[in-house]
Amino acid sequence: MTTYYPPGKLSRFAAIVSFPKTMRPGDPLPILVHFHGTTSLDLTAPFDYQTQIDGLRSRSHKTLFDELFIVVHPLRPRRTGSDTYPEYMHDSQSFTKESVLPEFASRTADPLFARPDEHVAELIAGAAREAWMRGVRAQDRVVVVGGSAGAMAANRFALLHPECVCASALISGGVYSYPLREFDGVELTYPFGLAGVLNPPATETIAKIPHLVLVGADDRNDPLLYDLHGSEHLADQLNALIGTDPVDRARRFVACLRGLGCDATCETVPGAGHILDREAVHQTILRWLGGRV
Repeated sequence: MTTYYPPGKLSRFAAIVSFPKTMRPGDPLPILVHFHGTTSLDLTAPFDYQTQIDGLRSRSHKTLFDELFIVVHPLRPRRTGSDTYPEYMHDSQSFTKESVLPEFASRTADPLFARPDEHVAELIAGAAREAWMRGVRAQDRVVVVGGSAGAMAANRFALLHPECVCASALISGGVYSYPLREFDGVELTYPFGLAGVLNPPATETIAKIPHLVLVGADDRNDPLLYDLHGSEHLADQLNALIGTDPVDRARRFVACLRGLGCDATCETVPGAGHILDREAVHQTILRWLGGRV
């Protein structure tokens, strides 16, 4: 059963929530939060969240997870800049530093673009309440899954709210957020790490979350080239530290997690680029989740 919840119903974000057709009251069900990739954006048009919602709702939200999980699809808005602070990129789709770090987020005139991670946390709590009303208890911690910009959002949600997450599967992320304040002597300011985050969680807490990272062997989609992170002045330094291409970055990120004692796996898909086969990816994630959730 799939239900659409408009903005204001579960949180400031709209959402699509899929409940399994068969739900046994005695078995607490896990929630899986599925973060969509980026949406096209007409920079010449005024921001209209409803138009973006309509576009996102027209996509297929059917997944192989639907009969095993309560699946929450946050419909995250995207906007470059704001009326008051046009130089800031308030992009709730990839959880940019401008939407998360306090010195930026507190300035946005539209609360829809401040702390999108907290809006998602509200969605999770709301989905759990909806499940309860259907006679089913949701598990306390969630699985986060995302592709492309959705992978960045899933990664960053787990970074900011590790107490809520039991597993993380990231597909074609391109760039990753490390559970560290600094790495090899370089300060990792959010979104590359925890530096600058208000009341950051302990690295040990994040390292307890199992991670699966999937990347196409021929993926060349580099988010840093689009200056989505305000980091162009650090490009050379970051590339030397976290890798120069999506495959290298995925491997280095997983190696770092393993060094922290994390159950982390990196799989490359031969012959694939940035877009991977949806069903094959979901099958891989389900196999990997076996015994972990």
